[in-house]
Amino acid sequence: SMEDRLKRNTVNLFSHIEDLGKRMQVEVSDMNERTAALEKDAKVQEISVEVNINKITQDRLLDFLDKLERGVELIRITKLRFRARTDKDQQKLIDANVTISTYKAKAS
Repeated sequence: SMEDRLKRNTVNLFSHIEDLGKRMQVEVSDMNERTAALEKDAKVQEISVEVNINKITQDRLLDFLDKLERGVELIRITKLRFRARTDKDQQKLIDANVTISTYKAKAS
């Protein structure tokens, strides 16, 4: 079944992240897409988008990341870096750098 999911995966990661961010009112910035170099005989291609999410609470960040991974699309969080900060109102916020990946069967 995983092979079928890889073959059918047509998710546009950029658009999907932007749309979910708008629906959840999470400001996503500085999105950079990259495609992992494939080995000569590799059958799977990894497409990743690195995003910055600034001034967000820990709960909202976790909810956003959870919705990305639990959707019907084949999406995984492959890297998460964050830095705690405190704004003027002393509300604890996080600046996060997240790498979000999807996988597709390599075209034959």
